[in-house]
Amino acid sequence: MEKERWSSDHHIIRYRQSKMTDKILSKRYAKALIDLLSKDEIDKIRQDLQIVLQILQTNQELITVLKHPFISANNKKEFLNRVLKGTIDEKLIDFIYLLISKRRTDILPSVIGVYNSLADEILGIIRAKVKTTFALDTTQQETIREKLASLTKGNIVLDIKIEPELLGGLM
Repeated sequence: MEKERWSSDHHIIRYRQSKMTDKILSKRYAKALIDLLSKDEIDKIRQDLQIVLQILQTNQELITVLKHPFISANNKKEFLNRVLKGTIDEKLIDFIYLLISKRRTDILPSVIGVYNSLADEILGIIRAKVKTTFALDTTQQETIREKLASLTKGNIVLDIKIEPELLGGLM
């Protein structure tokens, strides 16, 4: 009985360590990608990463190939090249090749999330979540954006969500 309990606890600890390792690796890979780029390229690569994320969400065959342990790294790269060639920047393709070579394609969605946060920081973008009970017109959105920009000295991007169940109108 005690052995079983230790075994399940050990599994939980290993799972948590694995998740933590993935988080750390995602930060390292995202930082390495940002370090490769000039400031002018950061937003272009962000857009390309969104394309990659959309392709990963819709192309089950690509996911299967990337995760399959018996498909060689070279074959994975060739397949990826067929899917992405001409769609995204060569630097990003090379970066994904690196993830394939290191068998880290499973953390790509997490790398994209971290990259977006780092890119926002570098480009001075602050994302503000606005919840409101009613739709905001362009003038109201601009007023909110200007007020927040004057407080934060950053470039504000609003993420507006309409939630009729809110009390008070704006959050």
